[in-house]
Amino acid sequence: MEKTIYEATMWLPSGGKQYWSTIMSGEAPLSAQFNQGDIIVAAYAQFTDGTQVIGGVRKWDADDYNIKFFTVLDAFGKAYADYPLDCSDHEDFLHTKHIFTINGDTHIEYHLTIKEKA
Repeated sequence: MEKTIYEATMWLPSGGKQYWSTIMSGEAPLSAQFNQGDIIVAAYAQFTDGTQVIGGVRKWDADDYNIKFFTVLDAFGKAYADYPLDCSDHEDFLHTKHIFTINGDTHIEYHLTIKEKA
């Protein structure tokens, strides 16, 4: 069976890759109004089959770093079980591409590219 590949781009603001990485590393001051788990910054992408991804940085219960996240949603906005993407190998937003499958279906692959607006 031939592999189907869906591609989408998640657009960050100009300078966003470095700035979001700075937020992750805890080097950017945050308002005390952020609680653990709150989304600090986020962006969105949608694939042509309707699959969606929201990604960004969440406040962590530590003063020295925050957590990068990507949550995969179906075409109706419902999160797939077990699908925040594991992005622990990429500890910043300087990484430009994430490739994943859903529910172990290796015949369908999603390529998420992260770019900055000019």
